[in-house]
Amino acid sequence: MINVDKLYKEAQAQLNKEQMGYLPPAHFILFANSAVQRIQLWLIHAVKQKIHRENLGFDSQGMAHLAEYYEQLLEYYLAPYEIDADHTGQRTEDTSISLPSDFRFAVEFHRKSDGVPISKLPYGKFNLAKRNHYQPANSCAPKYTIVGNKIEVYPEEFGAEDRDKGVFMYIREAVDCVWAYQVVNDKPMYDSTLSKNVDLPGALYDEILTIVLEKAGLSIRDTMVVGAANTDQQQAEQKKNRD
Repeated sequence: MINVDKLYKEAQAQLNKEQMGYLPPAHFILFANSAVQRIQLWLIHAVKQKIHRENLGFDSQGMAHLAEYYEQLLEYYLAPYEIDADHTGQRTEDTSISLPSDFRFAVEFHRKSDGVPISKLPYGKFNLAKRNHYQPANSCAPKYTIVGNKIEVYPEEFGAEDRDKGVFMYIREAVDCVWAYQVVNDKPMYDSTLSKNVDLPGALYDEILTIVLEKAGLSIRDTMVVGAANTDQQQAEQKKNRD
């Protein structure tokens, strides 16, 4: 977790140092939340690439260590989704299971009663497995796939009897940060009671600061360009009127 006030103050200090101007709180929050989403997607992509390289046997030792570091950072967002009798609302009428509302990436799924893993398959292979009469999936080696916002499990007897006893591990979406404030003497004063810190591992502080400054710099420069263009237009209109 990164302190949202510290991030805002440092971003504004850097902009002041470069004489870039003032960064409004609303713009900062927009840039910070956008940066978090960008970093999280980058981490997910890095982990997916790691899995792909491992499957192909191409992972060098150096790349493996770097990928493990990214994986550890991503585990900050790891969340359990327990499916039991207290979560009947997760089940749907077509025997599938609704995904968590903050779902981003599947990590692992297993039966709660005995720890038997439930292997994930792409939707096409999942349907083939259901039609495979020579090597059908069974309760000792169940399969699942994700379709839209639902989890489908096979074989059906697992879904009928044990579907209420599973743990689905997943990467959750990052929670939006908030830099709340009260206006005092026409200036925004930080309000810690209503604020929410940045939902990002502390090790990525420099990365989010860099992205916020990049977005803030572009925004301020665009404003300056628009202002300069408006000034030129006004001067041209004044000259035309004089002529």
